[in-house]
Amino acid sequence: MAGAGLAPAEENVLEASEATRVAPEAAVRRVLGVQAGEAEPFRVEIEHPADGSIFASKAPLFVAGRAGAGDLAGLDVVVVLDVSGSTAEAAGADVDGDGEVRGNLGWWLDQYGDTILAAEVASARVLVESIDPTTTRVGLVTFSGAGRLRKFQWEGLGTARPYPEEPATTEVALVHDAALVTRGLKRTLSLGAAGWTHMPAALEHARCELVGCEGARSSPRPARRVIVFVSDGVPTLPYRSVTGNERLVVEAAQRAAQEGVVIHTFGVGSDALRRPRALLEIARITGGSFTPVRDPADLVRDMSNTNLRRIERLELWNRTLGIPATEIVLNADGTWAGSVELAPGRNRIEAVAVTDGGETASLARIVHHAPGEARPFVPPALAHRRNQLRPSGRLELSPAEPGQVEER
Repeated sequence: MAGAGLAPAEENVLEASEATRVAPEAAVRRVLGVQAGEAEPFRVEIEHPADGSIFASKAPLFVAGRAGAGDLAGLDVVVVLDVSGSTAEAAGADVDGDGEVRGNLGWWLDQYGDTILAAEVASARVLVESIDPTTTRVGLVTFSGAGRLRKFQWEGLGTARPYPEEPATTEVALVHDAALVTRGLKRTLSLGAAGWTHMPAALEHARCELVGCEGARSSPRPARRVIVFVSDGVPTLPYRSVTGNERLVVEAAQRAAQEGVVIHTFGVGSDALRRPRALLEIARITGGSFTPVRDPADLVRDMSNTNLRRIERLELWNRTLGIPATEIVLNADGTWAGSVELAPGRNRIEAVAVTDGGETASLARIVHHAPGEARPFVPPALAHRRNQLRPSGRLELSPAEPGQVEER
């Protein structure tokens, strides 16, 4: 039973965790009082088709757009993963899908396949796959920390991660290439886990990648800045006192907030939830969300429910026919796509987005279905979302219309 034998703070967090099985971010903020919403107006855009477009195809109409608060032009996301020694512990589930659940020493034979670290990496991969790389850049930062521990290299059945010389590392700079981030995640998993938990260094490092501090590997650009921060513990560095380290975490979060960085945090397992103050404060100060994950095996599921633009749902309708979209995809970065049936003649197509706080925005387009007209074209920048709807029939560049993608 949730809360049995736990401190009051952890019991409240676990109650929120149970509620998050349907709508994680909204439920957590209701229970824990984490700051919700952004001051900028919430809106939805339709990027395709243009108002007044004429279509001939009998196939459902492809519609794509974006939703969120403020500027919707671009999003930069740094995923921050805790690789401290405790993440080598078992997640208690078949994280790698090999049909077996390994124990704490399973990584000897399983390359960390069912550990907390493996769950972190798998959840990050889910997030990366749920973005549109044409509009969103993603980077990867890992953190732990050596403290007073000596650096070591263990040789035996494999090579273990040495205690790090630097507490935070940019594994992948901000890029539009999801494959590069996926390779960085695979490399992170293969290195394994070691060290303590230097949260302040991780926050500073990720912030610098977003804003372009001296020494950062990423180039800054005008975009909304987000950090997704995953940890299974409390800050144990640079001081011996957790309270002192929490103060540094708060200061780092304040600096991030001043730069417009929003941070969504995930506390994984009992250690993180027994004293969640640091992760709660990071989210509260920056206007992000805190998601408690009682069971590490649930991290992938909870991450898949995360929307970086705080959109709870996206609806697409043909109001003329009074029918919803035949299919729809909402990405974590607020980009979306769907297909709607058309009636002959004039059709009113409407997109409706709802935030986790209940705010609603909508936008309509008028399109016409006229058999015999030329086939429509989809802008190349939207090909990724079109292919999300029909992965078996990928769009190709049309030789007759350079720079356009033909809708088939």
